[in-house]
Amino acid sequence: MSSEDTPKGFTVVDSRVSRDDEGDQGPGGDKENKKAADKPGGEGAVKSGETSKPDAAEESLETGASMETDHAPITFPGFLLSLHHSAAICLGLVPDPIQNERITRLDLARENIDLLEMLKEKTKGNLDADEQKLIENILYDLRMAYVQVCKASGKGDCDL
Repeated sequence: MSSEDTPKGFTVVDSRVSRDDEGDQGPGGDKENKKAADKPGGEGAVKSGETSKPDAAEESLETGASMETDHAPITFPGFLLSLHHSAAICLGLVPDPIQNERITRLDLARENIDLLEMLKEKTKGNLDADEQKLIENILYDLRMAYVQVCKASGKGDCDL
């Protein structure tokens, strides 16, 4: 199959914000380029003989398939453990995966604890016994760690 026989994709032109010849953005953009894209055979059109091939995201939306098949589906306990891990990083209990060092961000740790508390309240009566026990244990562990790290750092208000 030659390169001329290979189906080509299509180009999407966002007409909401475009750049003129000097590169300045404007709400209307370069009217000539917009007109060319709107005309049959223009920049945004699919030429005859070409097929528009949907990308992976479009195909997955159409078929209901996930874009990535290498991971397990997200579960509520997995979500809770993810928030727990984020708070543990902010408390310096585990190293930050990007900086590879322990950091202490009490403000972000408290946000994660507050988020977990909100989830506990909003899901009250809808969790099974294991999920309820997990969220309670996570909150207890994080609150105790927060108070300990806060007091060790010499910050004033360590109450949750």
